[in-house]
Amino acid sequence: MQLDALSRSSKLELRSFSDIDEFRPVELLSSCRSIPLDVKKFAPIRAVVHLSRLSIVVQRSFSRLLDSAYQIAGSLIIVPLDDKLSARVNGHNMDAASFIALHGRADCQILEHNANQHATLIFSETLKDRDWFNDRDKLVAKFADRTNLSTVRQGLVTILQFASKQPHLLEDQGFRHQLEEMLLLQVDNLFSASRSCNRFVQRDHAAQIVRRLDEYVSTRPTAILYSQELADECSVSVRTLNDVLRQVRGMSLHRYLRHGKLYALRRRLLKGGDGVTVSDCARAYGFYHLSSFSMLYRATFNELPSTTLARSRQ
Repeated sequence: MQLDALSRSSKLELRSFSDIDEFRPVELLSSCRSIPLDVKKFAPIRAVVHLSRLSIVVQRSFSRLLDSAYQIAGSLIIVPLDDKLSARVNGHNMDAASFIALHGRADCQILEHNANQHATLIFSETLKDRDWFNDRDKLVAKFADRTNLSTVRQGLVTILQFASKQPHLLEDQGFRHQLEEMLLLQVDNLFSASRSCNRFVQRDHAAQIVRRLDEYVSTRPTAILYSQELADECSVSVRTLNDVLRQVRGMSLHRYLRHGKLYALRRRLLKGGDGVTVSDCARAYGFYHLSSFSMLYRATFNELPSTTLARSRQ
């Protein structure tokens, strides 16, 4: 799906982002937090279409860590839109032949190794004539039949093209209902031909450990933290904590903590204020060798920390 070929209209919300500091999550999905892993390839695009009983959010994402606390009255599914999906959900590997389904609420920790294209279909609680979900508040992974998955993708392309090029057609309630029923029937077929992955992609023990670590670290943004202290707080060994982070976050404990501190420091620089200096901020967050810090910061954000601080003053 070529999102770049779409045009914004009265029926299509379309936004592209070129600056990581301007990126905002999808408001429809409640609480979400994204941490980019490679700003040099940061070019997300998001398209949103609202129908009568469902909303469609199509996005080209970016290499990132994504924490989502889904809290919806109805249900949702997330389907890949290309055959190069590379992601991990709550520590479980996902590929282009699988999709995610949820009815209700669930926490989700996602690692995207690179940019992916995916669609989130958010169904209203008024949609009650489908027998898709047997369990509430459980994030479920399913293996899709490729033919049915391809049909759903084509249906989404059709709807987005109408919303972009001929938005006046969606003003007609009958035509809008026809498009919606077409997509719902395609999703019916997708579910009926799918196979369960024999697991719920829930916040299992590993994901819970990461959540506890994040909560502990977030209350101590400038503190010097030691591996044994963090492992004790999570009630595991240092080795287990490292293994869990590699499984869920795709990196070691040291790298994960350093990455988090860099982003916290960047937020402080962007906030600015009288008397704020790069050297003071760096030392406060545990970066004492300023030349090495500047190199690391530039490699992570593609600009010097002094440039970030100068932008805040502008």
